[in-house]
Amino acid sequence: MNRTRRFFLPLLGAALFAASVEARPPRRAPVAPRTPAPTAPPPAPMLVPTDVTTMQNNLRRLRIYVLYGPEQSRAFGAEGPGSRVWFVLPSCRPQDNTAVVDACPIERLELEARGEGAVRAAPMTTVLDGEVPRRVQAFVVSPETRLLSVRLVNQRGVVRYEGVVEGPQLRELPRPEGTARPDGSFALDMTRYPAR
Repeated sequence: MNRTRRFFLPLLGAALFAASVEARPPRRAPVAPRTPAPTAPPPAPMLVPTDVTTMQNNLRRLRIYVLYGPEQSRAFGAEGPGSRVWFVLPSCRPQDNTAVVDACPIERLELEARGEGAVRAAPMTTVLDGEVPRRVQAFVVSPETRLLSVRLVNQRGVVRYEGVVEGPQLRELPRPEGTARPDGSFALDMTRYPAR
């Protein structure tokens, strides 16, 4: 019996080992990590233009008036072909550290063409009307301009207003009230554009 055990036990062990090796899944060679396929860059954010009347109303709350100037007018430094857009801005007051109100509510005005088209900016002009000086800045927008971005920045660099409007809608802006002069300038009736 001992002989039988000695003979069969090693055979049984070998058979069990062979069965366990066959039951195990075969080892796979390590696979290199896949590199992700190149992807296209994300699409640019879509610009959704605001209605020009909405822009005008929002700016009026800041005491800024947007006007559609007369064609071919050279008032406030506007030169060249295109639509005239005038911004009547509040003026900067002397700096007072105790005042809560900004001394210069709008220091910089940016009007830029988005996509095709062009915008030419004239320098800001100070218009004296009584004791309260005001500033006017004129822009000339080329006819092929489809979208415009409007950005107003105060003295501390804070953006007070930012928006996009359609170029063809500029014709819906109100016409300026005042008097056109023979030399090409324009005298705005500032009583129609109160600063306060």
